[in-house]
Amino acid sequence: MSDTGGTRGWLHRLRERGVIRVAASYAVIAWLLLQIADVTFGPLGVPPWVMVSLIVAAVLGFPVAVGLAWFYEAGSSGVTRDTAAEGVPRPVVPGLRRYADIAIIAVLLAAVAVLLVRQSDLGPGGARGLAIAVLPFQNLSTSRDADVLASGIAESVLHQLASLAELDVISRTSSFAFRDRAEDAREIGRQLGARYLLEGSVQSEPARMRVTTQLIDTESGSDVWSMRFDRRPGDVFAIQDEIAVQVTQALELSLDPEAKERMTGQGTTNLQAYLAFLQGRALLATGNVTEVKAATEHFERSVALDPKFPAAYVNLAQAELFVADLEVTDDRRARFVAALERGNTLVQKALSLDPENGDALLQRAHLAAYTNLVAAETDYRRGLELSPNSAEGFAGLAAVLYETPARRDEALEMLDRARKLDPLEPAHDVRKSVFLWHGRGDLQGANALLVSVLKRKPGYTPALERLCRMRSGIVGQAADAIQYCETALELDPLLEDARRVLIRLYVDLGDPAAARQLVGESFGEPSPRALPILLEERQWVSAGEIAYASLARGTASPITMSDHLVAIRMHARTTGDFARAVVVLEQLASVRWDATGQALLPEDRSPVRDVPIALSDVLLADGQGDKGRRLLGVIIERMRREQGKPGYAETWYYLHYPLALLLNGDRDACIGMLERRVAKGFHIPLALRQLENDPSFAGLRKDARIETLIRKMRSSQVEERRELDRLRAEGVVPDRSRKPGAPAETPGSDDRA
Repeated sequence: MSDTGGTRGWLHRLRERGVIRVAASYAVIAWLLLQIADVTFGPLGVPPWVMVSLIVAAVLGFPVAVGLAWFYEAGSSGVTRDTAAEGVPRPVVPGLRRYADIAIIAVLLAAVAVLLVRQSDLGPGGARGLAIAVLPFQNLSTSRDADVLASGIAESVLHQLASLAELDVISRTSSFAFRDRAEDAREIGRQLGARYLLEGSVQSEPARMRVTTQLIDTESGSDVWSMRFDRRPGDVFAIQDEIAVQVTQALELSLDPEAKERMTGQGTTNLQAYLAFLQGRALLATGNVTEVKAATEHFERSVALDPKFPAAYVNLAQAELFVADLEVTDDRRARFVAALERGNTLVQKALSLDPENGDALLQRAHLAAYTNLVAAETDYRRGLELSPNSAEGFAGLAAVLYETPARRDEALEMLDRARKLDPLEPAHDVRKSVFLWHGRGDLQGANALLVSVLKRKPGYTPALERLCRMRSGIVGQAADAIQYCETALELDPLLEDARRVLIRLYVDLGDPAAARQLVGESFGEPSPRALPILLEERQWVSAGEIAYASLARGTASPITMSDHLVAIRMHARTTGDFARAVVVLEQLASVRWDATGQALLPEDRSPVRDVPIALSDVLLADGQGDKGRRLLGVIIERMRREQGKPGYAETWYYLHYPLALLLNGDRDACIGMLERRVAKGFHIPLALRQLENDPSFAGLRKDARIETLIRKMRSSQVEERRELDRLRAEGVVPDRSRKPGAPAETPGSDDRA
């Protein structure tokens, strides 16, 4: 009790002498002044020692202020020494002055509250949600190397800022799209979704380099901060670090020492290695196979000049895999496998130099995604913790998550994050269209997204090709699909998927001459492109041999797998060589059998299961009824278990499950699914081929319901052909069926029309 009473006595005396009031006022005023100094000293170029001196002065001044408050009193007669005994009333300031200290403290506390809110997530100026775009710096010199350096400085600063989770940093692809485009800062900010723009210029000479930078508020169009550096060219690393730090200060971001250390530094201090790296990065960003091949040479040189430069190893792995994936050669498959192995070696080297390198982890995740989705997801998530503004990282993680149907909503969230960070990159929109189409059966949403891409970038071939593939399966849009594929193929004749879709479309619309013109040769073997033509002509043996050879060489395309399977099934029936078909299909479907003869089908993530269904048909035709029915039972049980779950739209069962149901003896369920398929206009040509040519469907052809479906589908194809002829007459698509110099046919002149 005595201790408590003594404490209360001291508090009373401190309050009586005004010490508590003075201490509180001093602390608030000192903190406010230090905050103002912290914000303004950087842009004004005040040396760091001035800030340190202010902090020391504020700390040392506190006991002085408290001591003065104890010994002196401010009253009506001014400041006087306090000699009054304990308990004696102190002088009172008359009038409004007695409330002045309360008003001052209240105002200061309000100012503190405003600052705290602005620095927190609650205020509109808070760090979280701030978006900044770093535009390519202008080169004011004449040499090519200076242009690479100017872009490289901007890209390096962008990369440094992108390591901060407190900022949304727009990706290089989108921000560098404004190179040499004289647009207003407000408009650029609107297109990129960025509140701030960092722009600058570089003037480089052998002995001197001048870098000027400005941070612009896109809402007002005014400069927030600007600075000029006059240094030696060898000081480029320090300049980049200083720009990044100054930007964070201008945006009032509070960085802990770990974040600041992670943000600064380029991974090398060797200027020549760094310049070679920048040259490689500029070529890699083009996305052109020839340019990227040249980029690998620059990355190799960078590694040779500085074997401890992690980023050079990571980018070399990325460039080599890109070339192996997209360069068309006879040994493309082997080269891609080799690039995966070498890529892992290069990335491991980078991580041995810098275990916390986010880009290296993201590249390792990309490599792992081809073989190990679990490892890929782990690396993607850790990589994104270290590189939280990597649009490619979020897109890669989305692709991994998409492979599990139950996680496709999360995959779309990751992809939308990538689209926010890289708003002008059309690849993310194309990928989202695939997610919507395949995962949700949302054809309307997917179509709208692809059309919007082509409005922004009319010659973007992935969007053209994807629209072609999507519309080729929708009733009434085959002619549109041909238009999109012809446009894509004109822009890039090496688009194999577009070529194969076109061949199938021309065959379906009764124009085999146009299809033959597109076949050509393929790596010295009878071309698998010819399969649709051979199947239409019922050349079952030739079609089967081509399908077997194509599967063995790895030149089969997923979009023509249906034709490969039909060819193998019909080849087996024609030749009686069912054993060959069973071996190939079992291997392709990864089907095994246990000791009791039960089918063991892997837990695949696709609802299509076209290969196991084809295997069931071959087993039944070969007289192996028990095995065929057991396999069908597993397939159909999974279908019924999956239907209605996220990621399992019924449209994907329309393709091959009618055959599975029919083989299993469920005639009415088969016809019901076919009727729903035709009603929705989904892959009508494939359904028509099945009903008219597939011997497994022979027993249905006299059914009145099937006869009605066939009439509807034939009528639809006649209308499709009329539309194709109209587009040809208008010159919208080429008439590949007409020999050079021959007169064009008028729309509707085809006998089938």
